[in-house]
Amino acid sequence: MKGSIYLFISLTVSLSVSSQSSILDNRELDSLVMAIATPIYNLHHDEAIKQIDALAKRIPHHPIIDMLYAMNIMWETMPDPEPENFTEIETYLLQTISKADQILETNGNDPEAVFFLLMAHGLLGQYYHEQGSTFKAIGEAKRVYNAVISGFSLKEEYIEFYFSTGLYNYYREKYPILYPIYKPFVWIFRSGNIEEGLNQLHYATRNTILSKVESARYLAYIYLRYEAEPAKAYDLLAPLVSLYPRNLYFHTLLLEALMMMQKLDEATYSISYLIVSDNWFYRMNGLTFTGILEEKNNNNPAYAKTYYSRAVALGEMHKNEGMHAKSLAYAGLARISDLENNVSMAKKYYKKAAKLAQTKAVRKESAAYLKNH
Repeated sequence: MKGSIYLFISLTVSLSVSSQSSILDNRELDSLVMAIATPIYNLHHDEAIKQIDALAKRIPHHPIIDMLYAMNIMWETMPDPEPENFTEIETYLLQTISKADQILETNGNDPEAVFFLLMAHGLLGQYYHEQGSTFKAIGEAKRVYNAVISGFSLKEEYIEFYFSTGLYNYYREKYPILYPIYKPFVWIFRSGNIEEGLNQLHYATRNTILSKVESARYLAYIYLRYEAEPAKAYDLLAPLVSLYPRNLYFHTLLLEALMMMQKLDEATYSISYLIVSDNWFYRMNGLTFTGILEEKNNNNPAYAKTYYSRAVALGEMHKNEGMHAKSLAYAGLARISDLENNVSMAKKYYKKAAKLAQTKAVRKESAAYLKNH
């Protein structure tokens, strides 16, 4: 997670979509909307477009159409979209906002329209932030916050809000703990509750419709990176990998859970998908986890060193992405350098691992070695 007060807010709304539509008032249309999730998450993007196009003929003025088009592009280009992808996503999100506003002009209390505004403004702000458009990002963040607060009172009427409310409750309290520099600023935001946020996200994984998958993957990320409870993350991720075997992001998180549980012997299935990917990010993760498997399970540091080296070489071509996998690979190279009695190189690698670290475990391992050497 990138360290900014904006992202703390935008995380409450990323990549979710509702299908509890008052406009989609029959089971056939609800099923059509829910069915689109499968090709989107399983990365069958042409099939997803065909299904969205068909739905657009039924409900052309509903904001869900443009949100689905945007969502399809997001997953197709994750985690490294090109500038032209940003432009296309922005267009769809602005159209989502326009259609939601039209609903609110007729019915100012429509919870569904509020939810689509929440998602669209949040995603716009997240992308503006990643592009370095600070003022645009701040403007979207203000709109997001207002919609998130509205969601607190609407979640019983419209349960998709359990996703955004749960994320807000968690990150409002957790973010300043993770990044103390922001503690002086968060007092202006409504207080949250970590446990309540986790409970609400669990509720969303069980009871929402299309927010179900996003709730599960964000909750799994929380358990992996912040709560150090990989078994809980695994229970969320294993079904996602089974349902969407082509989704390499889910495989990557599952590997992280297996690594933390010291069960990488069960990881070869997911590694086989990642290591042959055309996408550098997933291939780098495949190389990193293969290195860990060779080092930890197969006791083969020479092979591990080869895979770690290939991973960091690939990762360093993309400076600002994939920091977690790079930190794991550098830590692996450091351990092997220490085995080779090359303390100076081990220290060099641990310093790089610590700089990129996304978890306490890597920071703790690096700090302990550097302190003693």
